[in-house]
Amino acid sequence: MKASHDNELPLLKFFEDHSQEEKFNITKRYIVEYLQNFIYGTAVEGIITSLEEWKDDKLVLPRTGVSPLDMALLEKGRKSILLEFLPLYTKNLKKALEIVNEIESFYSFQSVKSIEYFSDIQNEEILKKNQELTHAYEQLKESNEELRRTEELLKESNDNLEDIVKARTAQIVESEERYKAFINQSSEGIWRLELNGIDGIPVDLPVAKQIELLYSFGYFAECNARMAKMHGYKDVSAVLDKKLQDIMSFANFSPYGYFNSFIESGYNLKDAESLEIDNEGHIVYILNNIQGIVENGMLVRAWGTQRDITDEKNTEERLRYVVNNAPIIIWSLDKTGNVVLAEGKTLMPDVRDNDNEDGKISLKELKYLPELSASAMRALEGEAFARIIKIGDKSFEAHFSPLKDYMGKVTGAVNVAIDITDRVTIEKKLLESEDRLRMSIEAADLGTWDIADLSGEYVWDERSKRFFGLNKNAKINYEVFFNAIHINDRQHVKDAIEAALREDKENDLDVEFRTIGYEDKKLRWVRIRGKAYFRKSGEPFRFIGTSQDITDKKEQENELITLAGKLSESQYRLNLITNAIPAFISYITPDKKYIFANNYYKKLFHSREVVIGRTISELVGLENASLFHGQFEKAVREKRNVTFDYVLNKEDVGIFNSNIRVTYIPDIDDDGLVRGVVAMGVDITESIRYERDLEKKNKELSKINNDLDNFIYTASHDLKAPVTNIEGLVSSLVETLEESNCSLSDETKLVVSLIKDSVGRFQVTIKDLSEIGKIQKNFVEDVSYINVKEIIEETELSIENKIQEANAQIDLEVHDCPAISFSRSNFRSVVYNLLTNALKYRSPERKPHITIKCMADKDYSILEFKDNGLGMKEHLKSKIFQMFKRLHDHVEGTGVGLYLVKRIIDNSGGRIEVDTKEGEGSVFRIFFRRSPHLSA
Repeated sequence: MKASHDNELPLLKFFEDHSQEEKFNITKRYIVEYLQNFIYGTAVEGIITSLEEWKDDKLVLPRTGVSPLDMALLEKGRKSILLEFLPLYTKNLKKALEIVNEIESFYSFQSVKSIEYFSDIQNEEILKKNQELTHAYEQLKESNEELRRTEELLKESNDNLEDIVKARTAQIVESEERYKAFINQSSEGIWRLELNGIDGIPVDLPVAKQIELLYSFGYFAECNARMAKMHGYKDVSAVLDKKLQDIMSFANFSPYGYFNSFIESGYNLKDAESLEIDNEGHIVYILNNIQGIVENGMLVRAWGTQRDITDEKNTEERLRYVVNNAPIIIWSLDKTGNVVLAEGKTLMPDVRDNDNEDGKISLKELKYLPELSASAMRALEGEAFARIIKIGDKSFEAHFSPLKDYMGKVTGAVNVAIDITDRVTIEKKLLESEDRLRMSIEAADLGTWDIADLSGEYVWDERSKRFFGLNKNAKINYEVFFNAIHINDRQHVKDAIEAALREDKENDLDVEFRTIGYEDKKLRWVRIRGKAYFRKSGEPFRFIGTSQDITDKKEQENELITLAGKLSESQYRLNLITNAIPAFISYITPDKKYIFANNYYKKLFHSREVVIGRTISELVGLENASLFHGQFEKAVREKRNVTFDYVLNKEDVGIFNSNIRVTYIPDIDDDGLVRGVVAMGVDITESIRYERDLEKKNKELSKINNDLDNFIYTASHDLKAPVTNIEGLVSSLVETLEESNCSLSDETKLVVSLIKDSVGRFQVTIKDLSEIGKIQKNFVEDVSYINVKEIIEETELSIENKIQEANAQIDLEVHDCPAISFSRSNFRSVVYNLLTNALKYRSPERKPHITIKCMADKDYSILEFKDNGLGMKEHLKSKIFQMFKRLHDHVEGTGVGLYLVKRIIDNSGGRIEVDTKEGEGSVFRIFFRRSPHLSA
């Protein structure tokens, strides 16, 4: 660049508007290209290329502005650059001279070529100029012809000018009339203000002085009816020629604020709001536009329009109130991101910067709301969209839109955010409800159906189709549906559907009917429920509902009907039974209310219905309530029967000092909960009297039994010695006779033998009587756990000779015998008597077979003796346990053994049973009461 300036290149004038950096970049590009051409030996080609670009007008400057002199000076500048850098390239003078000569030759060649190309360019330009001059000449000829025609038209126009002026004058008058009509019919107030008393108001006066002059000397020279009415006047005449201060009365500020804006706006005020008081004292909102007329530096008049926006302002205030109190936020941002409008901001936290003097909210202040800030920036970039955002604990549906001017340029953005927190909550609950509904439908095995076209195809789910015996791919319409209904149910189903499809009936569909499956021919009961939706014309357009297979339910209903009949019969029987029992029988709920009472309560009340629905305290009286409540609650709490006595006195029915025994029996369900209490009250007055008499007689009987026991014991004890003496005397007599060599006759021997037998039987009887005495006096040994098998085997050993004599087989099955708590000696006596009894009463027709086994139930350990002996007749088996009772006389015995067994077992709290069949044998079962306190 320095070389260019030093050589005063004319071409620099084309780059005067370029910056220094741009000039440098252009120069740098050409210098680099220039040097590279020299380095690579393409300098000539480079010169030719540059000249071709000059000729083809492809340079950065116009080709006509370049001359050979410019090219020469340019090359001079380039040459000076080469020469300036030559010392840096070589210090060899010879070499340097060769380079200089070569440069001179190169630039001589370039100058010749530049002149040649310049000549070609000048020829092209001259040819172009000639063509332009020829074209201009043709145009000049056309212009002269046009000028002639114009003169002719002008003459014609002058002839018509007078007519045109007259017509135009008429149009002006008509336009004036239209103007006046427009002014008077305008929806806005229009006025013209003139000055009276002064020529004008200098615009260079202070603003306050201008306002004072305008307010004092301004008067309304023109206005329309709307303007007059707006200020409370009936017609225009009331306003014309009135001063400004008489017509415009400002309610919220002095006129200085209003006209100050007018003056500062350059006497062109647009859309300025004012709050004024009309002639009738009403406050009105006015939207003003004022255009001042300034001539020679003075304001001489003003035109203005006014529009009453009172209704709009009131609406705006109401809207503002609604917005600020509604769940909505409205933001408006300018193009820099400042919030210029924020309504409904009570829903927003306070984000205003206290240090912000202009009070605007900036997006920078919304850092804690990144979603809102980022969305606003997207809108400012020109994107319109909607999204759900979270602000605190609230959810908003935010709509962001860019604001654009008429050129489509974004000037700001607006955001309307609707609080949908409740909707989101409801939608969440709705989804949960839908899930619950879906699970309920699946759990209840409900089908669903939807009919949008009543005459077309129906939409049924798989379950609904299954209820009609159809596969899941089957097509459904009314004909398919109706034909599947049992023929006896079709009419009432049809009637129900038609009723549901009549808007005036307002009936939802709910009908039960039988179906015959299309494919499986299975009979089912189906219930369909549905609702129809109607257009405003009353025509149904949709029908939706559910279906349910109620076959099992119907079967259960039939069973319930049967059970209800049985229950009614059972209730009748229950009443019959409870009414036949001479006792107070009732049922009481857990809250102590009677819901059932039998007829026995008629002894206390005129009817049992009086009892139903009353509480315990109402029935028994407050004096007895605490007793009854305590026992009732005890039965419920402990879940067991509770019995107590109390004395009943009811003078009005003649009951005095009756002893009543009450039993509360809790009614416990399968879950262990008490659902009620059965109360039974028995009059035990007579029973108490009987018990007292019985107690007295029992004492007397006990005395008699004691005397009898004493007698038996004394008799058996006292008879032992005489019988023994008799036995001894008989033996001594026989021995004496034998020693005296006195032979005994056969008759005498028989007598002696009979005496001995009698004495022996007498001794057995005395022994049995002694045993009975012991039992009667409860001579019971200490009770302990006994070894059943051991005692049975000991007993068998003691009667081994009898067993062998009878050739009997005895089987023991007592290895799993449960524990028995009993007197060892008494148990041995039981076993001994039952075994000897089985041997004595064996059948002569077969070998005796005795089986002894053990078993157990909940309360007893059982010992069973089974034989194949003589047996007995069924009606005689109760007599075998009587004292001295014998059913077979061919066998020796006293008839005391089984009596002793029964007495022993009875005294221990057990029992004995016998099964027998004559000619086959007998089975004796002895039940030993199990002791819960005995450990094995």
